[in-house]
Amino acid sequence: MQILAVIEGNQWEPGIGDPTFMGWLTVVAYLITSLLCVVCAQQTNRMPYPYRDDKQRLLWWSLALVLLLLGINKQLDLQSWFTQVGRQIAISEGWYQERRGFQIEFIAGIALVAFVLILLTVDKMINELRESWLAMLGIIFLISFVVIRAGSFHHIDQMLHWQLAGFQMNWILELGGIACIGVSAVNYLHRH
Repeated sequence: MQILAVIEGNQWEPGIGDPTFMGWLTVVAYLITSLLCVVCAQQTNRMPYPYRDDKQRLLWWSLALVLLLLGINKQLDLQSWFTQVGRQIAISEGWYQERRGFQIEFIAGIALVAFVLILLTVDKMINELRESWLAMLGIIFLISFVVIRAGSFHHIDQMLHWQLAGFQMNWILELGGIACIGVSAVNYLHRH
């Protein structure tokens, strides 16, 4: 029985993507923080009408969903499946040798969509940023991590393994982003 999500013989096999201590710690952090965001959304729902903030409720539900999906992806390693499917398409369509240009366009597209979503969110929530700026910083960290991982450029992907004070850059970006959102959620619950 396969317990690791790996690519063998050009086939992605489902399973546990990162069975290390840090992998499991990250998944637990995603799930706990997702639950905290659900509690924040429910707390916002319980507020009397004049004090209820639908934008905050939407923010917390959105963060809960994104964190849950990223936690699931962390252990299923779906980005490896996506990369493998892309590679197979490039080979079958005959443009595998020119894949770098496509990868650059793909990363630029993901980065652009993420940037536009952040701008729209900031525009809609400018008054609420005072209360949720740390959660927004956390999601920016996570988006940065996802964009770097989505690229699968070996020289860019190697950045994630750089170390700062004994911590790998991927831990700093991913766990740092989760921590920012978690602290923001706890602060929100404490204030409300």
